[in-house]
Amino acid sequence: YLARNKSTDIWIETLELQYQGARQDILLQAKQLCLDLIYQNQVLELLQRRMKNAESLRELSNKRLEKGAGTLLDVNKVKMELMKIQSETVQAETARQNALESLRILNGNQAIEFDSVKYEFTEPAEDDSSLYNRIVAEDYGIRTTQSAERVAYQNVKISKQGWLPKLDLGYRRNTSMDEESNGFLVGISIPLFSPRNRIKAAQAQYEAARLQGEQARILAESQSRSRINEMRQLQSALEVYDPELMNQMLELLRSSLEKGEISMIDYYTEADGVYQNLQNYMNLSRQYQGIIADIYKFDL
Repeated sequence: YLARNKSTDIWIETLELQYQGARQDILLQAKQLCLDLIYQNQVLELLQRRMKNAESLRELSNKRLEKGAGTLLDVNKVKMELMKIQSETVQAETARQNALESLRILNGNQAIEFDSVKYEFTEPAEDDSSLYNRIVAEDYGIRTTQSAERVAYQNVKISKQGWLPKLDLGYRRNTSMDEESNGFLVGISIPLFSPRNRIKAAQAQYEAARLQGEQARILAESQSRSRINEMRQLQSALEVYDPELMNQMLELLRSSLEKGEISMIDYYTEADGVYQNLQNYMNLSRQYQGIIADIYKFDL
């Protein structure tokens, strides 16, 4: 009975670990959706800047065309830019609404207002070795399989105890004869063959649980190394970009266009490259924040 109670306690612990792991997965999913919303808000903010700039350039190109200083090609180029921005805005807003809908479902069907455009996390404060050890130690997949392994081992011990003699105590009242008789019954039974198959089955289950635990650990260790390596690669890639410099470049291009130092075609040729770099920077930032959230999910 003591062995069975201990097995039950360990099994309850296993179920609790499974619950905590499932809870962590849901919270991580919600956090990734929040990161998606921050990214989409950043994209929409950039598109709004581009839209405002394109509308002012449309007025500028129309005035130049009326004065004979511009060409119809310049006017059409601005119109093409406006169409492109409008299309990208619709796509970004659709993605944003989809993320909000998914977040609403995770929030118990209650809508959430989310207007943030800044990520909270910057970079880990600990070295890679310490971070790796924390990830592995806090991994619910490993902890759950380890607990399940202990349950299986305890079941082997219980099965082996099946060889112990069984003692029966009871009270009997016999009324089948002419005279009633009452008395106590004492019996003992010694199992000879029934526990054998149970022990083999319990040992097989324990071996399977042990192999699953080992596989879970190997997988978690490999994924942890990959995540940390990916985080460092993204961190190095982000350091290449200078958002402030890119924004200054856009201002200089606009100033040069207004002064007549460059044509509308030259402006958009250069500006498109800057906007693409800004988009690449936002994409890398989103990937970096996503891998950070995955690494630090043990804090959720």
